[in-house]
Amino acid sequence: MFGKVFFEGINKVEQIQIAKKVQQGVFHQLFHNDQWYADYKRIRVVAVKK
Repeated sequence: MFGKVFFEGINKVEQIQIAKKVQQGVFHQLFHNDQWYADYKRIRVVAVKK
Protein backbone atom coordinates (compact mmCIF):
# COMPACT_ATOMS: atom_id res chain seq x y z
CA MET A 1 0.00 0.00 0.00
CA PHE A 2 1.18 3.48 -0.80
CA GLY A 3 2.05 5.56 2.26
CA LYS A 4 2.56 2.77 4.77
CA VAL A 5 4.40 5.20 7.03
CA PHE A 6 1.13 7.08 7.59
CA PHE A 7 -0.48 3.95 9.01
CA GLU A 8 2.24 2.98 11.47
CA GLY A 9 0.73 2.24 14.86
CA ILE A 10 -2.79 1.82 13.46
CA ASN A 11 -4.29 -1.66 13.49
CA LYS A 12 -5.30 -3.36 10.23
CA VAL A 13 -9.04 -2.98 10.78
CA GLU A 14 -8.70 0.79 11.24
CA GLN A 15 -6.35 1.01 8.25
CA ILE A 16 -8.98 -0.59 6.05
CA GLN A 17 -11.69 1.73 7.40
CA ILE A 18 -9.51 4.78 6.74
CA ALA A 19 -8.65 3.63 3.21
CA LYS A 20 -12.34 3.02 2.40
CA LYS A 21 -13.34 6.45 3.71
CA VAL A 22 -10.65 8.15 1.63
CA GLN A 23 -11.64 6.13 -1.45
CA GLN A 24 -15.27 7.19 -1.02
CA GLY A 25 -14.22 10.81 -0.62
CA VAL A 26 -12.23 10.99 -3.85
CA PHE A 27 -14.23 8.59 -6.00
CA HIS A 28 -16.05 11.22 -8.07
CA GLN A 29 -12.91 13.25 -8.69
CA LEU A 30 -10.45 10.44 -9.46
CA PHE A 31 -12.40 7.47 -10.88
CA HIS A 32 -13.25 7.76 -14.58
CA ASN A 33 -13.79 5.21 -17.35
CA ASP A 34 -13.47 2.33 -14.86
CA GLN A 35 -9.98 3.49 -13.81
CA TRP A 36 -8.44 5.40 -10.94
CA TYR A 37 -6.49 8.54 -11.86
CA ALA A 38 -4.17 10.34 -9.49
CA ASP A 39 -1.30 12.75 -9.63
CA TYR A 40 0.91 14.40 -7.06
CA LYS A 41 -1.19 17.56 -7.12
CA ARG A 42 -4.33 15.80 -5.93
CA ILE A 43 -2.93 13.64 -3.17
CA ARG A 44 -2.91 15.56 0.08
CA VAL A 45 -2.38 14.08 3.49
CA VAL A 46 -3.57 15.63 6.72
CA ALA A 47 -2.77 14.01 10.01
CA VAL A 48 -4.36 14.70 13.36
CA LYS A 49 -2.57 13.41 16.42
CA LYS A 50 -4.92 12.43 19.23
